[in-house]
Amino acid sequence: MDLLNNKMQEIPGVVATETLISLEQSIKKEIPIRIEK
Repeated sequence: MDLLNNKMQEIPGVVATETLISLEQSIKKEIPIRIEK
């Protein structure tokens, strides 16, 4: 949270970071794996 509040908002062009980002949430997506013979 410190990163969002104190670092990203200091970047020119970033006015506010109102969306909370959960870095602990895993991304569930099926990824096809190709096995070439």
